[in-house]
Amino acid sequence: MSTAAERRQEARVILGELARSIDRRLTIEVREIQGNEERLIVKLTHGRLHTQTEVGLDAVLETRDDAVART
Repeated sequence: MSTAAERRQEARVILGELARSIDRRLTIEVREIQGNEERLIVKLTHGRLHTQTEVGLDAVLETRDDAVART
């Protein structure tokens, strides 16, 4: 079983790959929520446009083996 830190790092990689597949100019920042190891804050930026959302760690990791789920 992987550690919580390894799971968060894997989620960061998956989210980064997804952002690059959408648009190479899209920048992504993934932050941890203090005191909550099961959710991440995802900030996307494209030029002057910004968005921020929370995602569940398990939901991101479930897309590992399913290319359709990633998109």
